[in-house]
Amino acid sequence: MASLETEGPPPLQGHVLMRSSRSFQGRLRTLPSEIGRVQPNFEFEAEEETDLREPYRIPRKLLQNTGVPEPKEALSPLLVFINSRSGGQIGPQLTRVLRQALGAQQVFDLSKHNPERSLKTFYVNVAQAIANNSNEAAKVNQRLRIVAAGGDGTVAWLLKTIHNLDVPITPPVAVMPLGTGNDLARTLRWGKTFQGNTIKDRKGVFELLKRVGRANVDFMDMWKVDLRLELKNGSRTEGADLQTDLPHCLQQAGADAYTGYFWNYVSVGVDAVAAHKFHMLRETHPKCTPSRNVNQMWYALYGLKAMISSRPVNEYLDLYVKDSEGQWLKVELKDNVKGIVLLNLQSYAGGRDLWGKVSSTDNKFKTPSYADGKLEVAGFLGGMHMTAVMGQIGSFHNKRIVQPSAVRLCLKQGERVKKSYLQIDGEPWEQPLPPGEEGELVLEVGLAGQSVVLKAQEEDEPQFGICCPR
Repeated sequence: MASLETEGPPPLQGHVLMRSSRSFQGRLRTLPSEIGRVQPNFEFEAEEETDLREPYRIPRKLLQNTGVPEPKEALSPLLVFINSRSGGQIGPQLTRVLRQALGAQQVFDLSKHNPERSLKTFYVNVAQAIANNSNEAAKVNQRLRIVAAGGDGTVAWLLKTIHNLDVPITPPVAVMPLGTGNDLARTLRWGKTFQGNTIKDRKGVFELLKRVGRANVDFMDMWKVDLRLELKNGSRTEGADLQTDLPHCLQQAGADAYTGYFWNYVSVGVDAVAAHKFHMLRETHPKCTPSRNVNQMWYALYGLKAMISSRPVNEYLDLYVKDSEGQWLKVELKDNVKGIVLLNLQSYAGGRDLWGKVSSTDNKFKTPSYADGKLEVAGFLGGMHMTAVMGQIGSFHNKRIVQPSAVRLCLKQGERVKKSYLQIDGEPWEQPLPPGEEGELVLEVGLAGQSVVLKAQEEDEPQFGICCPR
């Protein structure tokens, strides 16, 4: 059982962010891994696919009073952002179908269109139209819904983009699951994977869009991550810097500091090792990862290898949580903990519930929610335990440690550990660590607000598959 000490981390005034010969300069990925990845034998060109009506369309104004029924008012105007390179052949097929149904201008292929640029331009156009007294633009602004079609990385990219735009009326986001894990989609009742047979005919496409239109607006906690190098005063030791390949969700926030957001999880240790090994395999040998089932097999193999070779996290990591008075408390970690996961959702790596069901008689831990302002800090233990948890055998779950509102992880080299592995929402990286006498790499997590999302109605859920409850 983890114990709490009223001992904070080394005071910030004793450490300074400073440029030195040991610097922390990351190479930020320009796209989420799932967007930049090219699938083998991928030949689909989304730009060639368009609305079938477009070449033959007559402007609406020219058809007024001709006896043709007037078009109905859009109750749920949609913009779709899709990773056409995900989901095998379903990605290209869904892109084509949606463009034919909604029109090419409302469906953006993320391999070719940056959502930040597209949405910013869209909202500038809307604002100008409203300024010109356009009632239609005002209604679109109030009713707009956005669809993120892809994996968890795609959804997180859209949520981050919308947050950064800071528009007066935040559009809610629905999910069409085209990734491997699809944990955000599972949580919001959009299913574990996209069912290709739902778009084989006109009726299926109509029902698909209706599900988005009648989904309920919900709110999901959004967490801010601050990653920085804190060097002790006067530390100028020569040595290799801490340059590394950082995930797309982070952006530079000053010298030796980066910041970003997450909605699902952050992890350090054994599971991040497995995720990084799989990420490198997929980047360098994409033909070895042709399907979701094969991908999960590779992930399981790397996970078992990592569990055997990984060191306990307490050799290189100190865990602190913030109490109700804003003080940092140190949490002692046992030697059998080989990985730490900070969870917002109760769906991890394809639906695994790492926290497990909390008994009604449990006075220490509460049933988690993705909108309660709390994280679940859980630990991976030995190899057999990790196998049982990831295989969802019986009632096995991760070691429950604490449920805080803010977390600080301080990482430094250990006697046998010179580097660590971390991941944010499925984006892993290898991280060199500074010697303890020089300073620490600090990862701090706190609540940044809530994102507006769409949760599919319960009667729609079986058509998309199994999901996790709120």
